[in-house]
Amino acid sequence: MARRSSVRPRTLSILFGVFLLFMAVLDWWSATSGWSSSYHYGVDTSRWAYIAYMLVAAILLSGVGLAALSGMRDLDRRIESAEASEEVSVEEVPAPEPAADPDAVPPPLA
Repeated sequence: MARRSSVRPRTLSILFGVFLLFMAVLDWWSATSGWSSSYHYGVDTSRWAYIAYMLVAAILLSGVGLAALSGMRDLDRRIESAEASEEVSVEEVPAPEPAADPDAVPPPLA
């Protein structure tokens, strides 16, 4: 069975964590190097804005991680219940019939 190419929640969490780290370093660098010669806001206001941004980002990252964990638990439970039930077994699934001619043109759609 071919694996679908979808982004897993764990991968999204890691990417968001890297983004968060990048933003923290960029904010620190811009604040300490005097990147901007004229500040729009005072030091205290900027500090609180950065703290709020980082807290919201950390909460969002935690939420994504919890959603991934919950999804994995739900998937494990569904797999276990499917394995425990006798509704579908490998022997019941019919094997696909081999194509008569591999170069044959498929029938028209309409």
